[in-house]
Amino acid sequence: MTAEGARLAQEQLDLTRRFVAGGLSTPQFVAPFMSARNAEIDAGSSDDLALSDFLDDIWFAIDMHNEYDELREPDEFDDAQLLEVLAGYLAAWDAGTWQFDPRWARE
Repeated sequence: MTAEGARLAQEQLDLTRRFVAGGLSTPQFVAPFMSARNAEIDAGSSDDLALSDFLDDIWFAIDMHNEYDELREPDEFDDAQLLEVLAGYLAAWDAGTWQFDPRWARE
C-alpha cells in the first residue's frame, strides 16, 4: 500500500462521516466518495484489511442507491435509506462491532 492509498481510504471514511452527520447531501457525498475509491484502487489499496472491507460495504451500499423514484427497484435504496444504512455501518465501526453486511454475500 502506498501512503496515497492510505490517505484516500481515510478520505472515504471522512466523507462518509460528513454525510452521516448531515454535512453533505447524497450527491455531494457519492461523487467524491467514488472518486476517492477509484483513486485508492489505482494507488494501491489499504493494508488495513478491515478498513478496506468496511469501505467495500459502503461502496456496495452506494451501488444499491438509486436517486430516481420512478426507476428504483424494490431492493435499491433511496437517499434516506442510504443514509440509514451508512449510519448503522459507522455506528458499528466506531463500536468495534462492524461485520460484513450479509446483503452483499461474499463467497
